[in-house]
Amino acid sequence: MSEEVVPVAAPQPAEAAGGTGAEAAAQSPGPEPETFSLEYVQKLRQEAAQHRVRATAAEGRVTQFEEANKTEAQRAADRLKALEDENNTLKAARLQDAREKSLTRAVGETNALYPDLIVAKISEALVPSDPKTGEPDPAALKAALTQLQKSYPALFGAGALGGDAGAARNTQGARADMNTLLRS
Repeated sequence: MSEEVVPVAAPQPAEAAGGTGAEAAAQSPGPEPETFSLEYVQKLRQEAAQHRVRATAAEGRVTQFEEANKTEAQRAADRLKALEDENNTLKAARLQDAREKSLTRAVGETNALYPDLIVAKISEALVPSDPKTGEPDPAALKAALTQLQKSYPALFGAGALGGDAGAARNTQGARADMNTLLRS
């Protein structure tokens, strides 16, 4: 390579204002611009290009790390939300199961002919449950069962809730179910 001199000049005031270099040279003859060798300028350009490539690669890696961290945090947040939802569902199912068991046990003590039907008729609004244990309120449950026995006497057998609704029904000529007829 031959040594060629490449002139590098700072912009003149006329160029900064939008004029051309020829106009600036004609208006103010100034000192000669500083020049550098072609090899030196090429070396500087190569170094600048290498730095730009490395900076671009570093920015890409930083972006990947940020995405990986953000994605991991998002995955953790999603997993936490899913576990909380599952926990709430299991708690609700446990409370509902405890309520149904308590109601079934209480209804079984009433000589109900169809305990599942009686349990289905007892709503949460009619007999509220303890939010922590799922157990129904005993006083409200007794009142609800008494009301159901009065409203639907055919669903209860003789001696239900200590009463004689079944016996009165049979002696007054009301229809008896098949089980009662077979037992007598």
